[in-house]
Amino acid sequence: MYDVIRAVMGYSLSSDIEASKILYNIAVEMKISRRLVDINDFCTLAKNSDVCIAGGSICLEKYVHELYNCSIIAAADGAVSLLLRNGIVPEIVFSDLDGSWHDILLASYSGSIIVVHGHGDNVHS
Repeated sequence: MYDVIRAVMGYSLSSDIEASKILYNIAVEMKISRRLVDINDFCTLAKNSDVCIAGGSICLEKYVHELYNCSIIAAADGAVSLLLRNGIVPEIVFSDLDGSWHDILLASYSGSIIVVHGHGDNVHS
């Protein structure tokens, strides 16, 4: 299956492996410095809660006001900047680190759990 995805999307297996090694090393460093959060922490937080998902769609700005009533917000990295500009700090951000690093870090410092997915086409960006 990966060969089909790689052919269609243009992904490189060796670059994906490189990305996974880099993320692994970052995770080890974070665990040592006690900054690594287990995804189960988010699952516990979200259990029995309504979770609103904010994607990186251009229409998000039109509907961002509806997120003020959400108890938990999960955001794609493309939505983080807009949410922060509107005073919303998501509880969790899913990112491949191609969004605004500044805003992803700001969300992290403000309490967001950051879940990073790495792939080879953004290792060097």
